[in-house]
Amino acid sequence: NFSSEKTIILRIIFTVTNGPSGPYPYHWDTHSWELDAGMFTSVSMLSSTDGWAAGIDENSLGLLYHWDGQQWTKQHFVPDGQEAGGIAGIAMTATGTGWVYGSDQNYIYSTSNGQWFGYPLGENDRVVAGAPLSPTAFLAIVISTKDQNNGRPVPVIFAVSSGRPLPTPTPLT
Repeated sequence: NFSSEKTIILRIIFTVTNGPSGPYPYHWDTHSWELDAGMFTSVSMLSSTDGWAAGIDENSLGLLYHWDGQQWTKQHFVPDGQEAGGIAGIAMTATGTGWVYGSDQNYIYSTSNGQWFGYPLGENDRVVAGAPLSPTAFLAIVISTKDQNNGRPVPVIFAVSSGRPLPTPTPLT
């Protein structure tokens, strides 16, 4: 039950120096931010002034925040004009460009400058892990809940080509 809980992001920065008996921290700084109720599942930091945190909110919908170097700001995550389920992973590849995939629902989306593009998965397929291959290509590890590959994960590459989303599943051999 998320209704009475708040999510807190904590930043700890410490500086280490070498002393006579080895390295030791000589300065640290902490800061925290209290955000909406929910649970974060993934973080993708491009730099100290551009980062993203994703997860699931108290209504089992996607939770997405952007870090601008000063504060975390909630982002409106409604790809295809409808609320999407919780986000399991996020991988940003450039400013305003990246990928998210679902936790309980079978979805994968890319974003470019605030516009979301969906990539269909099979009805029984789930993304269990993913990583960007380049700013425009994403490797997803997909499993089928119907046990089509004897429960083995299958790598699939999704790509954005010529500014248009083009899902190109390419099983690797």
